[in-house]
Amino acid sequence: GASPEFGTAVTSLGSTLAIKMLSKSFVEDASRGVYSHRFPVFDGSCKDNHEGQENEEAWLVGGASNVGCAVLRQEQFSNSELIELSQQIDPMQDSPLSYYPLTKKGERFPVADSERKPLLVPKPENRKEYLHGILQGISD
Repeated sequence: GASPEFGTAVTSLGSTLAIKMLSKSFVEDASRGVYSHRFPVFDGSCKDNHEGQENEEAWLVGGASNVGCAVLRQEQFSNSELIELSQQIDPMQDSPLSYYPLTKKGERFPVADSERKPLLVPKPENRKEYLHGILQGISD
């Protein structure tokens, strides 16, 4: 089975974007949208545990942004269009567009801001350029 190490981090991109890191410490900061969930440690399976020691507490520390792929449906990108246009985008080339692709007002992470507004302008006529800007906005 897997032996998770403290400090291991993962991201999950779906309708929203989440990031989690396995930690020995509970962390919570509502102003930044950071929270912790208890992580089950079974039979000393974390690599930082030393044999003969009781299991340490482990936490998944992270946050979830309202930015994510839901905006792609909101902007009427179909599956086939996403596949076709994505293949035409050079991920090593920066988009000149600077978006904050929320579907509606309000952000949770990396800063909790209920007034944060989506930024999806200017909207180019070229759908490939628009998709490139949105994807870069998600990754920023």
